[in-house]
Amino acid sequence: MPLIIKKPSVYISALKQESKEPLHIGLSFGGTITDAQASELVDLARAIRQSKRDIKFFWIRFNEGDDSVFSAFNSFGRELVGASTISSFALEDNVGFEEVQCIRDFLILNDTIRGIKFLRTNLCHSSFSSIRPFFVRNGSLRVLDVSSNFLVGDETIKDVLDAIHQGCARLEVLNITENCIDGDAISSNGISVRGAEFISSFVSKTPTLTSLKLCLRELNDEGVGSLAVVLSKKACCVSRLDIGGRFGDSGIKILAEALKINRSMKTITISHCQNLTDVGGQ
Repeated sequence: MPLIIKKPSVYISALKQESKEPLHIGLSFGGTITDAQASELVDLARAIRQSKRDIKFFWIRFNEGDDSVFSAFNSFGRELVGASTISSFALEDNVGFEEVQCIRDFLILNDTIRGIKFLRTNLCHSSFSSIRPFFVRNGSLRVLDVSSNFLVGDETIKDVLDAIHQGCARLEVLNITENCIDGDAISSNGISVRGAEFISSFVSKTPTLTSLKLCLRELNDEGVGSLAVVLSKKACCVSRLDIGGRFGDSGIKILAEALKINRSMKTITISHCQNLTDVGGQ
C-alpha cells in the first residue's frame, strides 16, 4: 500500500474519534524539526498510546536531517512505549542503529504487533540484535518483511529467524529480498547461499508459513535445491512462493520436481532469474 503522510494534528484528531474504522498513520522525519513540531509529535505518540482505536498500519519514513530529527524521534519513541493498538509497523529509508534505540522499548515491550516491515534501511546486525526480544516475545507476529536492507547479511537473518522460532510467534508471511539482484552487489554484507539455507531451515520448522518471498543475489541452484527439499515435505503449507536470484535451469528443474509432490502451492512467481533459459522456462 502507498505511504500517505499527514500532519500529526490530523491523526491526533482522528484518534480522539469514536470510530471502529482502522486508522492508517504515516509520518516522515527529516530536515529540521522545530520545537513546536517536536511537541506535536510527542502529543501524537501520547494519543496513540492512550487511544483504543485500531491502527492498522503505522509507517515511519526517515529522510536526511539535522540533530533536531533524532531529538524529536527520541522523545516520540519514549512516549510511544505501551501503545498496544498498532497492528502493523514499518520503518523505511534512513533508519540506523541510533534511531532503532529510540523505539527499542516500544518494540520489545509490545506483544500485539502482527506485522513488521524494514524497507531500504541502514540497519545492521547490531540494530536487529538490540530488538531481538521483540521477535522472541511477540506471539502475535504473523508477517515479517525485510526488503532491500543493504547491511543485512547471513548473521542477521539467522539470528532474527532463530529468535522467532525460539519464541511463540506463528509466522504466516516471510519476505526477504535484496535490491539489484540482477546486477552487481552494492554491499559485502549480502545474504549468501548459507543464508538461504538458514531461511529454508526456518521454513521447514514453521508449519504456519503460507507465503514466502525470497529474492536474493546469491540464490543459486544449490539454494533453490535446499528450498525444494522443504517444499516437498507433507508438512509444508506454503501456498504462495516468489523467488528470484542467479539460479538457472537446474534449480528450476529441482523446484519443479518438488512442486509435483507439494499439495499446498497455489501461486508461484519467478522473477529476476539471471541464468534461466528457455529450457528451464518450459
